[in-house]
Amino acid sequence: MIDDIQSRFACCGANGPGDWTNNTNYTNGSLPESCCKQDIGEQCSASGPHYIRGCVEIITDELRNSVSYLGSLVITLVVVQIIGLIFSCLLLGQRRRYNYV
Repeated sequence: MIDDIQSRFACCGANGPGDWTNNTNYTNGSLPESCCKQDIGEQCSASGPHYIRGCVEIITDELRNSVSYLGSLVITLVVVQIIGLIFSCLLLGQRRRYNYV
């Protein structure tokens, strides 16, 4: 799952590639293949071309963008509902003018 996240968002580690230094599976400056910009199958290392930004930063930016779009949509829907409520009140007022038998 972590490899999928790192590949999809083009990131490495939570805060950066340095997060992998304490992992016993990646010694001597090696990194997971999903951290590297090169083709899978080659040895990935901190000295080679790899993603610099951490995944937390990138995912946080993505969520902020999504929340701003969602907030705009919610505000638009609330405004439309308020306009509909106003028109229904006006229609109710017009209906009371007429006496139906």
